[in-house]
Amino acid sequence: HYNSGYNGGRRLGYKDLPMRYELEVSYISALPSALNVNYVNQTAGISGQTSAVVGLINAYFDFPEVIPTLNPYVSGGIGYAYV
Repeated sequence: HYNSGYNGGRRLGYKDLPMRYELEVSYISALPSALNVNYVNQTAGISGQTSAVVGLINAYFDFPEVIPTLNPYVSGGIGYAYV
């Protein structure tokens, strides 16, 4: 469980119909408030900080519109996180 924290990042995309591409980098930080290991609560004092740098690369393939408000697509991606 975590107390307050924050998340910040940037996203960059490119559209070349019918394909779309996206690159995302985020930084996540949070202060832990409780800890459990294998579903057993730990009673020792909890302190410190948890942070992660996350990178994602995504690709989307857009199909033709079925109706004006429905645009199906297929997507896939890969990511890496340094925690």
